[in-house]
Amino acid sequence: MLLFYGTSFAPYMYVLISLFFTSTLNEIKRNDFLKICFENERYRKIRILENLITALPFVIFLIYKQQFYPSIILIVITVLIALINFKTTYNMTIPTPFYKKPFEFTVGFRNTFFMFFIAYGLAIIAVVVDNFNLGVFSLMLIFLTILGYYLKPENEYFVW
Repeated sequence: MLLFYGTSFAPYMYVLISLFFTSTLNEIKRNDFLKICFENERYRKIRILENLITALPFVIFLIYKQQFYPSIILIVITVLIALINFKTTYNMTIPTPFYKKPFEFTVGFRNTFFMFFIAYGLAIIAVVVDNFNLGVFSLMLIFLTILGYYLKPENEYFVW
């Protein structure tokens, strides 16, 4: 409810929240089990019905707020998601040249990547409020973070 007072994009954000909950029903193992238990036509009906039941509270609230187009879009996308199977887990790894004993910079970046978001956020704030010292601090934060990667030296074998 507070979302509608804060921004004009609230109906679309509400649709995205609903689609997030609906997409959690779209796991491959779960759908494979349903396909084994039911024939194709009945499987589709069950998938559409459970997705619509999941999206129903969001649709009702959007209609209550007189947001008819987003509610129609939500219903259509919910039905389409029921007909598509997709993988909901994504794993991404950064490849390293040394496999089991990775290079310091890659390991350091994996452990402290959030510091870059903080530093860039501070740099943006420094530009907005015209504070040169805050901008210098954000730049020094990046330099110190990167220099911290090299505190633990490489194995002699890799240097050799």
